[in-house]
Amino acid sequence: MAISEKVQLLGTYTNIPKVVTISSINTEDELRYVGDESYIDLMLNDMFPKLIVEDIDYDSLLEIDFHWLCRCIRILSFGPIHSTNSIFCDNCHKTTYGEYKVNLNTVACKPIPKDAPSIYMVNRSEFLEFESDVFFKLLTIAEANKMSQDDTFIRRNGKVDVIVGRLCYMITAIGDRDNLKPYDVYHILKNEISSADYQLLRAVITSMSDYGLRSGGKARCPKCHSNEAAFIALQDDRYYVRPWEIHGNGYTVSVGGVDRTYREVRQTMYENVIDEALFIARASESAVSADWIMTQPILIRKKYVDSFTKELQERERKMNKGKKGPHNK
Repeated sequence: MAISEKVQLLGTYTNIPKVVTISSINTEDELRYVGDESYIDLMLNDMFPKLIVEDIDYDSLLEIDFHWLCRCIRILSFGPIHSTNSIFCDNCHKTTYGEYKVNLNTVACKPIPKDAPSIYMVNRSEFLEFESDVFFKLLTIAEANKMSQDDTFIRRNGKVDVIVGRLCYMITAIGDRDNLKPYDVYHILKNEISSADYQLLRAVITSMSDYGLRSGGKARCPKCHSNEAAFIALQDDRYYVRPWEIHGNGYTVSVGGVDRTYREVRQTMYENVIDEALFIARASESAVSADWIMTQPILIRKKYVDSFTKELQERERKMNKGKKGPHNK
């Protein structure tokens, strides 16, 4: 049986309720998004319809609400504890590297003000030379996803220029030129706005649209023990979505001192989920079936794994103690 809770969205919509009900991910569905390469498409088209009770238009969700919902589903399904490899402390001015457990509930979220407009304006007075007002909106997750695949913004290294792409998808009008398409905005930025004014525009839009989850949370410093240390929790690294780190195709990551590709990491994660389900079935002597575990929230599987691991370790300790005879003391 899934666990559920109510979540208040950050944005205000005409076709989406302010509060939605989310359900936890079970182990069977966890296998699906471990193995899927198109994460956003999977969540919007498959996972959200299963995990969100209300029938809503997911393409209309603001990008910040998409990440907010993913974060809430992650914590509901897996719990708030996350492993990070670095802690930053302003108190002792040290960065500590290793493996540390942190709490995702310490990551703040900046809400959108109730009186926020649907279209924002950057006044022409903000610029040094450019003489037109610029109008922009917050991105929906569908627009952000489309931008990440738009050939217009691919650089020479084959990667999408996310900064320019986001600006072009956010801007809706410049002066009296309205209903602009991202391609049109791109050419205006490229040909009509100076480098200095472009930097000003970028800074102002970033500041005016800075809502949603923050990029880090609070932690205890391993060195000076200050509770005001911090860890990084970037949305693009899926900290709020999966209990592991996701790495792009073509990149490698060190796992246990061995470099592994993105595909190898995903395959290992998939195998680990299966192994945990079978381990529970064997350790419980079939009192808990693997089929039942597959239907349960992730945190239930993790709880059983921890419980049976401790139980087996205790059994082994007692057996080893019993084997000791008077000559082995």
